[in-house]
Amino acid sequence: MSRYPSSPDEIFDEFVADYRNVLDEALISVVLFGRATTGIWKPKESEINFLLIVKPAALESIGRILPLVKKWQKRAVAVPMIMSEEYLLSSLDSFPLEFFNLIHSHKLIYGKDVLKPLQISMELLRLQCENQIKGKLVHLRAEFLATQGDVKKIRKLIQATIPAFTHVFSGLLTFKGLQVADQPEAVFKAAAETYSLDHTVLERVLQVGCSRGKLEEKEGIALMEKYIAEIRKLAFAIDQTK
Repeated sequence: MSRYPSSPDEIFDEFVADYRNVLDEALISVVLFGRATTGIWKPKESEINFLLIVKPAALESIGRILPLVKKWQKRAVAVPMIMSEEYLLSSLDSFPLEFFNLIHSHKLIYGKDVLKPLQISMELLRLQCENQIKGKLVHLRAEFLATQGDVKKIRKLIQATIPAFTHVFSGLLTFKGLQVADQPEAVFKAAAETYSLDHTVLERVLQVGCSRGKLEEKEGIALMEKYIAEIRKLAFAIDQTK
């Protein structure tokens, strides 16, 4: 029978033991990342995300961990991200935002902390943040229209945007030389102050996205329009920093 943990740390010892049994010395690190490190993880709703750093040879026989993937998916663990340390080091310039988030929002569960000493190029980070914001703006408009104004679908859409924008906002704040606690409330507030966004709109978005406030039928469409307008304003502000 599947058993969902009430907190991620309940499964750490067993998860690591399982992967050590299969990978043995090829397992270099087990790293927790994602919602479980940002304070927005919810039992029975959120997945638990792990990064496995392994020796290159282990990637050639990756199929041997399939039984473990199946076992842990039943306990709310997402399919793990798995890579070698060499691949990670050679990919920092290709995925600066993704690795920035890993570096600044992770918890070492086992082994060597390969992320701690890494540095990300600020200009590459800005470029990817700009790309992400502009891409998400286009998708946000389309997904809003796809809700057909249904308040339940709008609430789900807003909830789905919170983790993604938290990560992008964090990158943009780092580009400005700011370090903020990796919590959505702190990140959204700092982003509003730094990029002259309407903090009341973003605060309301967070309330809805984190299930701390009821979204009335008549408010849903107006809130989404304001939300999209603030993201458009942010995209323009980033463009002016070139």
